[in-house]
Amino acid sequence: MYLQLGMITLTVAVYLAMVTTNQWFLSGFELVPGVNWIYLPAGAKLVFTLLFGAAGAVGVFIAALIATRIYYFPNDFISSVADATVCAIGPYIIYRFAAYRFNFSNGCLQNLTPSRLLVCCVAFALANSLLQHTWLIPLGHTTNPPGTLFAMFTGDLLGALAVLYLVKLLLGCVGTPR
Repeated sequence: MYLQLGMITLTVAVYLAMVTTNQWFLSGFELVPGVNWIYLPAGAKLVFTLLFGAAGAVGVFIAALIATRIYYFPNDFISSVADATVCAIGPYIIYRFAAYRFNFSNGCLQNLTPSRLLVCCVAFALANSLLQHTWLIPLGHTTNPPGTLFAMFTGDLLGALAVLYLVKLLLGCVGTPR
């Protein structure tokens, strides 16, 4: 139980730090509020869900709820909950896909080769941007669906690639204990 709580807490802290970093340094790459051409928190969503499974998805939900209340929907609790739910579902779907297809367990990314990580990143960017737009469009939260869909896909893909390959590189530098 404490391990799960630690995983959730780490996910929330790092995700919120990445959202803040993205807001500070990459806000110039924002097409519209919440749609970035480079979105580093997307990588955090995917990496923590791949590493921690359901605990990572719960951490993503909590962090996304906090972030959306601060940055995107400060006066709309329902939209914040919906956005946080979508933020957690996308990477969890890819985690389940990767665990089944690539035969790995959470916490051990050794079976995720660079090409498999690329597949995960593309699938995640597609799933996340489509899920986001599935609820954003009917509520009128987006004005140019094809443009924002493409920008969100691109931003999620670039953010996920940057973060996942960095984590994979760092984990490779640590090595495996004997």
